[in-house]
Amino acid sequence: MGRVQRVAEDQILFFLLPCNEQGHLLIMSTTMTSPAQQLEQEIEESGRMDSRPIEFYQELIDYGIESLEQFEDSYQGQYQTGADFAEQTCEDCGYLSESNLPIWIQNHIDWETVWTNELRFDFFAIKVGVQGYEFFSTNF
Repeated sequence: MGRVQRVAEDQILFFLLPCNEQGHLLIMSTTMTSPAQQLEQEIEESGRMDSRPIEFYQELIDYGIESLEQFEDSYQGQYQTGADFAEQTCEDCGYLSESNLPIWIQNHIDWETVWTNELRFDFFAIKVGVQGYEFFSTNF
């Protein structure tokens, strides 16, 4: 038994299929995985994040994150809202403490507007159920 492929009208090539010692055909199969499944496997094996639905990884692929390295370069953390992310980002960058901005002024900053009008152009968020959002930089 073999697979037949016609090369030209008068030529036929035969490919022998692998058999075991008893002459039984060995069935070979390959599992095709999507880029999202490959990314999911890489990230979960690294221990960087708990399991997420495949749609989460597909969304990362859609944003251009295709490898564990890109994931690590872009991941910013999990926050309940864009406002929480904006405030923490400003705090982490030292913008609030270095400016000596009084707390009574800081308390009146509209962090949702900071997220919506400023930061969302350099970052994106993926909803993760009741936990909030995972935030990523678009500059990875």
